[in-house]
Amino acid sequence: MQSRTGEFGVSVFNQENAILTKPARVEILLFIIDFTIVFWYNIVVKIAFHKTILQASKNFLGECICMATNKERARALLEKMTLNEKVGQLAQLVYGFKAYDRDENGEIFLTEDFKAYVQKFGGLGMLNNYFRSDPWSQRCYATGGIVLEEREKAYNLLQKYIVENTRLGIPVLVEEDTPHGRQVLDSVLYPVSFNVGCTFNPKLYRRQTEAIGIESRLGGCHVPYLSNLDMAVDPRWGRSEECFSEDPYLASKLSQAAVEGMNDAGSMVCCKHFAAQGAALGGHNGGIAMIGERELREIHLPSTESAVKAGCDFIMAAYNEIDGVLCHANSYLLKDILRGEMGYEGVVRSDGCANDSLVDMGDGSMANTAAIALQAGVDCGLWDRAYTHIEEAVKQGYISESVVDDAVCRLLEKKFKCGVMDNPYLEENNQSVKFIESGHGQQVAYEVAAESLVLLKNEKATLPLSEDKKVLIVGENLSNIYYALGDYTSERKPDTLTLKDVFTKNGAKYLEGWNFNNGIIVSDAELEKAVSEADVVIFGFGGSSMRDFESDYNDAGAINNAANYMDCGEGRDLASLIPMECQRELLKKIAALGKPVISLGIGGRAYVLGEITDNSDALIWCGYPGQEGARAIYDTVYGKQNRFGRLSVSFPKHVGQLPINYNYKRTYDYVDIDSKPPFPFGYGLSYSSFEYSDFEVKSATLEEIRNGGSIEVNFTVKNVSSVTGMPVPQLYVARKGGTITHRNREQKGFDKFTLEPNESKRVSFTLGYDELKEWSMNKKYELLGQRIKIMVGTSCQDIVFESLVTI
Repeated sequence: MQSRTGEFGVSVFNQENAILTKPARVEILLFIIDFTIVFWYNIVVKIAFHKTILQASKNFLGECICMATNKERARALLEKMTLNEKVGQLAQLVYGFKAYDRDENGEIFLTEDFKAYVQKFGGLGMLNNYFRSDPWSQRCYATGGIVLEEREKAYNLLQKYIVENTRLGIPVLVEEDTPHGRQVLDSVLYPVSFNVGCTFNPKLYRRQTEAIGIESRLGGCHVPYLSNLDMAVDPRWGRSEECFSEDPYLASKLSQAAVEGMNDAGSMVCCKHFAAQGAALGGHNGGIAMIGERELREIHLPSTESAVKAGCDFIMAAYNEIDGVLCHANSYLLKDILRGEMGYEGVVRSDGCANDSLVDMGDGSMANTAAIALQAGVDCGLWDRAYTHIEEAVKQGYISESVVDDAVCRLLEKKFKCGVMDNPYLEENNQSVKFIESGHGQQVAYEVAAESLVLLKNEKATLPLSEDKKVLIVGENLSNIYYALGDYTSERKPDTLTLKDVFTKNGAKYLEGWNFNNGIIVSDAELEKAVSEADVVIFGFGGSSMRDFESDYNDAGAINNAANYMDCGEGRDLASLIPMECQRELLKKIAALGKPVISLGIGGRAYVLGEITDNSDALIWCGYPGQEGARAIYDTVYGKQNRFGRLSVSFPKHVGQLPINYNYKRTYDYVDIDSKPPFPFGYGLSYSSFEYSDFEVKSATLEEIRNGGSIEVNFTVKNVSSVTGMPVPQLYVARKGGTITHRNREQKGFDKFTLEPNESKRVSFTLGYDELKEWSMNKKYELLGQRIKIMVGTSCQDIVFESLVTI
């Protein structure tokens, strides 16, 4: 058994090749002692009695020695289970945040409803969102949510009941949404995936997911959920904030880093959603993806493939359908592609209540519905009724029990892998508190936020600001921390710093000016007076993913009706991408007063920024930068940081341009508007200036590339300014030839690094088989002869070098 002590003193175990667990070694010692006693005692009296004990000891020892892998241990345990107990492992018609309550003394106890559910099925496979805090769960500080200091105790309470009050005592796996940090009280919240994409820095993101994994593991979460499989191909989709990019190459590198970071923390991870959820027609959440297999494979599968290669343990199926087949019923997707082609051996779990949506595909019964999902390859349910009818499905002949066994075995294998079977409890030694108080996660959150900011405009060197400038900041979204955090956010303590807090603490004045529910709330006279007293105005604009306790939510947690303004997040899709009228009108009034204006865009999707851009001297896209975003933005505005990122999606000039993604195939301009975005993929400015030179391309033949060779692209980047900065060189290809039509261009390499003034770096990119293979007319991945234009640029449109090679 391999063991290492992770950060904060907690052991991380690799159980895969364990032959004997610690309990088993103890049993061996006891066996030796018992054998000695039995040997001599049997000579005298009670031979038959001790012979029985000896045989039992031998049987137990034999089991331990033979079970060399987690899969074998899982199979052995499976043989002891009834069909009802197997159902208990796969079904989860119970909400974790409803599993507990508090007594009159404030102590946590498990509810009778939860206990009854556990007893009904003789156990519980997984429990989702036990620690969750948000308006949907109605768990917060005031309503008795689980706070930091209680995490280990609350977790042990849960495990103790299940282990001690079920026949087999199989511990439960605790799952949790952690797309940008644990959605629990007192957690660290990081920038959302949209921001992560803009960093162009997988190594940095790996540190973020490692930090999330550490906090999860220390605090009782075995399976954190990450949003790392969806593609941002339509900005109208409310969940665009959960996507890294419109580009499959960038997204796949970040998806790989997501899993690797969790593995670094000694944590398992569930990757979601599979597949093509971002391609829903019109940007409608959970809708129809009218795409062909080529679009599926070229755009939507690379992130999943990289996650599987990196070793993810769980994958969540998506709500949407692809060409008429719902993902939860798509055996070609879940079995042939995911398990067959990609070699995935982990657990496929359903999205919330999604299995029940298959009811119309069969005879209308829940038993038949369960069989459809299981047969398609969905192992575990989540809040659906269907999987509680699995036993009925088997008895009625809808499905074989062997299919159920395979699903249960995969789940049990993960329980053995993470160590919960051998030690279901946490030491109550405040490791979660120590992690949060260490500041490690907060520092990572700050660095990711700083690298995710994108400078879109900087006329007359408006930025960075000097310390002597008198600053006025305007906008409701600068004064509320929840506007900077995005969806899937837990309640924050009131001392979490907002942009208003950070800027006013350093001498700026604040004017609300506008708010989401009431529009412009300042008179022209008040506005003119406030602006006249400032040297520069910082203006906040954008959208909101902020949930509240007055809104209406469905059983899966998506919002039905928002009580207050919410134009982004799950279930909040837009037809128009133009920022609110009150924001545009107030900004126009401010710009007319003649003072320099710096606009900060805070939101979870690409907007149409025409009027905002026209009335701003400088423009920074901030996304949802997380709890440390205010500090990162302040330091960047004043030039203390110059780590700017680049756009991971294209920003359109009109919603009618969609799809505007840079890698779509050739399109013609409309009569009334051209097809180019004002801010394309990969675009972004810096306080530094960089020079590219000394380009060199070393080509290779088709056969060489097929056999492991590659095309090499080398060049030099130099910082020709007096400011330390981070260039982001990008490699693109455009192809002609072969048997299929090709995309306009495709990114196949990028880098990001720090250069001091006058410092240079030699950059190398390689184009091998994996970068150049295509889904051919032969319905397989191949590399055929073609002409390839190789381009190096600072965005997909700003190309500084190109060369044509033929293979």
